[in-house]
Amino acid sequence: MDIRTCSIVLMPAVFYIIGYMKRFIRTLMILLFFSLPCMAAELGVLPEAPEGGQAVYVRIDKPGMFKYTVYFNGAEYTPYETADKSLEIILPLEIEEQDTKLLSVKGRLWGVSLKKFDEYITVLPRDIEVYKLKTGDVKMRDRQPSVQEQRDAVVNAFNTLTSERLWEGGFIMPVMAKISSPFALKRESKTYSYFHKGVDLATKKGTPVKAANSGRVILRGDRFNVYGNCLVIDHGQGVVTCYMHLDEALKEEGSPVQKGDEIGKLGSTGWSSGPHLHFGVYIHGSAVDPVWWINFSGHLFSEKPAEDINP
Repeated sequence: MDIRTCSIVLMPAVFYIIGYMKRFIRTLMILLFFSLPCMAAELGVLPEAPEGGQAVYVRIDKPGMFKYTVYFNGAEYTPYETADKSLEIILPLEIEEQDTKLLSVKGRLWGVSLKKFDEYITVLPRDIEVYKLKTGDVKMRDRQPSVQEQRDAVVNAFNTLTSERLWEGGFIMPVMAKISSPFALKRESKTYSYFHKGVDLATKKGTPVKAANSGRVILRGDRFNVYGNCLVIDHGQGVVTCYMHLDEALKEEGSPVQKGDEIGKLGSTGWSSGPHLHFGVYIHGSAVDPVWWINFSGHLFSEKPAEDINP
C-alpha cells in the first residue's frame, strides 16, 4: 500500500481521534467548572436578625480564585480582602428598613459565573421615637438656614469609599457622656420632619473629643451654619464617622489620626441649644446607630471567632 492510499485509509480514523479528544477535553473542562463551586468557600452573615438603622456583615471564607460580587437592596458591592485572604463587606440598613431581604453573592471564575449563595435576612423594625420641635428650635434653624455648599461637602464626605481598611479593632465612644438625643429620633415641626442620624452626647464645653478609631480626616468644617465646627474621618472600606458642634477642631483636612487621639473640644456651634457632641457613623453613605456599631464592632473585630459573636 503506497503512502497516498495509506493516508486516505487512515484519515477518517485521525479525524475521529481528534474529535474524540476534543470532546474528552471539553468534558473535563465542564467537570472542572462545575466541581469548583463545590470547593470549600463558605458564607457568613451577622447579625442574624438586625434592626433598621444597623448593618449586615458579610464574610466569604476560602474564596479561592473566584471573584465575588455581593448584591443587596438593589445595590452591588465588591467585598474587600482581609489579612487572612478571606473577603468581607459591611452593608447598611436604612432606619425604616424592615421585612425579609435577599442577600445574593455571586462568584465568577475566568469570566464565567459558577458559584452563588442566597441568604434571606430578616430585618426587624426599629422602635422610632418622635420629638416635637419647640418654637425655639425652629427659630434657630430659621436664623441659620442650611447652606447647600456646606451640606454637599458633608454628604460627599459621608460617601467616601477607600478600599484600604484604616481602622483597628472595635470603635470607641468619642466622649463618655449622657446621650441627650438618641439615634433615629424623628424630629417634627408643623412643616417638616427628619431623622436624627447620630447620637448627641451632652457634657460640659471644652471636654476633649477623641477619634472613634484610626483613619484620616477628610473634612474640616469651620463655623458651618448647621454643623458648626466639625470633622469627618474616613476609616476605610466605606466606614466614616463625624463629630459636630465642636467648640474647636484640632485636626486639619488630610491629617492621619489614631484611635483615641484628641481631635477637638466639645462645644455648641451650629444648630445647637447647648454643649454637646453630635457623633455619627456612616457605612457606604448611610447612617447607622453609633451605639450599636460600637458594640458590634467591638465583638466583630476582636480575636473571638465569628460563631461566638453575639452583640
